[in-house]
Amino acid sequence: MPARRSFLLAAGGLTAIGGLGWLGVEHVSVTGEVKRKYIDVSWESQGRQHHGRVLWSALAPDKAINVSYASAYAADAVQSPREITVDRDLDSRLRAEFSSVTYRLGVAGTALDGSGYSLKGVGREGFNSAQLGDTATVANLGDRLAVYDVDTRADWSGSPSVRTFDFTEKYPSFQ
Repeated sequence: MPARRSFLLAAGGLTAIGGLGWLGVEHVSVTGEVKRKYIDVSWESQGRQHHGRVLWSALAPDKAINVSYASAYAADAVQSPREITVDRDLDSRLRAEFSSVTYRLGVAGTALDGSGYSLKGVGREGFNSAQLGDTATVANLGDRLAVYDVDTRADWSGSPSVRTFDFTEKYPSFQ
């Protein structure tokens, strides 16, 4: 049987597989609690790239949920503190307004040491399927996560804190 390196060279280098990554990269599957959900954006102003966040949500250690979002851009995403989803129309509006849009999840067990979490990009469908407090099984693909399975937590009874902000006040470089 040929060596792995020989196979990669014969295949012409790295080959995409099913949109989940590259041949030769180890994918680690992790199951953990969803701790964070963010929507990050970027835009160009005066020849420079700027970055911001239109939605931030977090599950506190006491199981309280904190949500903060730009009312002009993310109000349609927040149905409740435990139901934050982005439909196609909102995704299209965000992509028309900003040069990039990144949906991020923080899932327990995805940090390098395996105990904490790191915020990683996910597709819109994965972002929509995993809510704070749910248990998600994800493949850790380096800087991205692929969401495979979600066990919905129906019994959440923590306290919510929901705030809105004006995006242009928080990020004055966005005009």
